[in-house]
Amino acid sequence: MNTIAACGAALIASVLCATPFKVAAAISGISIPVDSNDALSHPRADGVWSVSVPPAPFDTNTGIGWLINSHVLPPGSALSADDITLHDHVYQSANVPDPSRAVVTFSFDTPTIVKGVEIVQHTNGISKVEGLAGDDLASLISLGAVFGPSGDVVGSAVFSEWSVQVFDLGNVTVAGDFFQLIVRKTSLFDGWANYRMFLLDQDGRRISGATSIVPLAATTWGFGLMLLTLAGRRRHPRVA
Repeated sequence: MNTIAACGAALIASVLCATPFKVAAAISGISIPVDSNDALSHPRADGVWSVSVPPAPFDTNTGIGWLINSHVLPPGSALSADDITLHDHVYQSANVPDPSRAVVTFSFDTPTIVKGVEIVQHTNGISKVEGLAGDDLASLISLGAVFGPSGDVVGSAVFSEWSVQVFDLGNVTVAGDFFQLIVRKTSLFDGWANYRMFLLDQDGRRISGATSIVPLAATTWGFGLMLLTLAGRRRHPRVA
């Protein structure tokens, strides 16, 4: 067997033992506990507390899917309560939401490192979060709890509406199929809300929702067949 044919055969053989996977990491699901918002929000209005793929693309215009919707209001636009994605008033103690409600779970299509979280704040927003990661929801590893750039702020209307803050978890090694974010502290003592929440990879880039499923194995299979075809043509040249 010549070199081209050998390469083609090796590629196809490797595909037979491979599991199709998507090359770039993406969010495949977002969920919050059912009825964990007690005031106006997208999940409450739509009655949709979790979204996932398949089917692709990821739905960022329904329920909790709005959490990673990249829509940004033009400068000077009036904010609408309809833009709120998380909104609750059930607390464990002053400024500390009930962690069984103030939690968001993300799943990925491949193990992913989450270094930080970009939060688009409501005026009564989030001051401290904890991140957890792993491959099993029952045994996630805490990445630590951190305050945002404003620190441990307390009071009503502390944050500018629609202001963007990055909460840096400092994680560059722990990858997982799941990431969970718990809101550990808020500026207002008895209520909080949030517009958007974007996960950031180790390079500080937003991790988007899955738009398609591209099995690498299928691509490799096609390339292997092409190599075998070329090898056959070389062994059997066309007679004029």
